[in-house]
Parts: sequence; structure tokens; C-alpha cells
Amino acid sequence: LASYYILKESPTDSGTVYFDPNLCINTSSSNPMDFINEWLPAYEVNVGQPIGDSYVYEQGSGSSVGCVYDYKIFAREYDNALVLVRPRDGWACTNYGDASGVGVTLPSPMIMLKADGTFSFPLSSVKIRNAEAVVLLKI
Repeated sequence: LASYYILKESPTDSGTVYFDPNLCINTSSSNPMDFINEWLPAYEVNVGQPIGDSYVYEQGSGSSVGCVYDYKIFAREYDNALVLVRPRDGWACTNYGDASGVGVTLPSPMIMLKADGTFSFPLSSVKIRNAEAVVLLKI
């Protein structure tokens, strides 16, 4: 969902990016409507419209489980939210666990939108792992 929001067209642009809620469904699922429980409640939360284009929010380098990497975290602001996306660090970096996480300070306290449509408590920072993204709502 965050990847969709980072690429979504601006209100004045024609639509070229689509959200496919079945894209990341658990492959062991036998129910084609699983996205209703997995994505739809979060998608229904009003993040508003994009305020501008995406930009590099933070970048740096690190190492995790034998992998030295450079990372970039991209951001895009919406009326009601901030979207942060950290693409995969590199083809050789296949650790996606907590050890790959990078602490990111937020511009103000925000609440995280979870995949099931619920919210975290107010946060002043988040940890974003390799190939992870987060949607944060302004409070």
C-alpha cells in the first residue's frame, strides 16, 4: 500500500499507477478475497491527496549479517499522512529482519497505519527494515 502511495499520480495527472490488493496475498491462501482482511481496511483510511512528489527522506550505509549496503528511504507527503518506503538495499542483501532496521526520526509525532486498518500509539521515530515501508498519519 505504501509503495502505491509513493507512486500515486497527483490530483491533476492522469492515472497511471494502480493498487492491486491481491499482489502480496499469502500464497498459501485458498480464499481469493483475503485482501479484504489484509489490505482493504488500511486502504479505506483517508490519507488525503499528495502534496508533492516523492523525495529522498534519509540515506546512509550500514552492515547486517555479512552484507554491507547503502540505503535510501523515500518519502511522500499527503494531506493527512507521510509515506516512507525503503526499497531493497541490493541484490546481495537478503536480510529483512530487525538487524537490517534503520531508525528514522519523524518530523512530528505520528501514528502508524497497520495493514489491518488499526493504528499504533503516537511515535516520534520508526525503525524501517530492508525492503519495508510505512504509512504514518498526522495527529
